[in-house]
Amino acid sequence: MNARLPSSVLNAGIALDQVSAQWDGDIVRQISEYIAIPAKSPGFDSDWAQHGFIDTVVRNAASWIRGAKSRRPDAGSGAFARPHAGAVF
Repeated sequence: MNARLPSSVLNAGIALDQVSAQWDGDIVRQISEYIAIPAKSPGFDSDWAQHGFIDTVVRNAASWIRGAKSRRPDAGSGAFARPHAGAVF
């Protein structure tokens, strides 16, 4: 369960670069925008449906997920490589 992945499967340096770039380039902004939206729970805003804040959060999350899927690198390129058949870890 805690076995190290062989370097042929995970290039830690490239993975760190990719995660850091994603964090700095997108995730911090997304979190900041999320925090700025008032009333993420109906308990904080009795008129939540009219204000549409919760709908905005859901739309933003769905949009980010769609974008993340389109930015996903192809298998075998970048930090992760598909292990060959019969690989044992």
